Amino acid sequence: MAASTRRRNQAKEAHWLQVIGQWQDSGRSIRSFCRKGRHSETKFHWWRKALAQRGLLSDAPHDASSSSPAVPFLPLRLMTQSPAAPDRRPEVVPLEILLEGGHRVRVLPGFDPKTLQEVVQILESATC
Repeated sequence: MAASTRRRNQAKEAHWLQVIGQWQDSGRSIRSFCRKGRHSETKFHWWRKALAQRGLLSDAPHDASSSSPAVPFLPLRLMTQSPAAPDRRPEVVPLEILLEGGHRVRVLPGFDPKTLQEVVQILESATC
């Protein structure tokens, strides 16, 4: 056996597979997870890459530059209204949110974010 050939340390592989799984379940950024768990961020990235190259990670690696978990994008359509008559004030254009279940929510400037969040949660959990 050549001097440069290294044997895999299965205990370390198992440890880092467990750590990476915990990170994936946590929903935290790598930096935040490593700080909280007192893991070396450099070692985390090295092991994540090495385990992925060895085919030991079940899913595609997350973007290492991302500071937060992936958030799905939802379609957004801005609605325009016909120009106001010269003697009238321009109308306020609402923001329309189309939810996956087909519900539409129109939001005017100055809305209460907490109320909007509650409404969206209720509509998304409706099983109609």
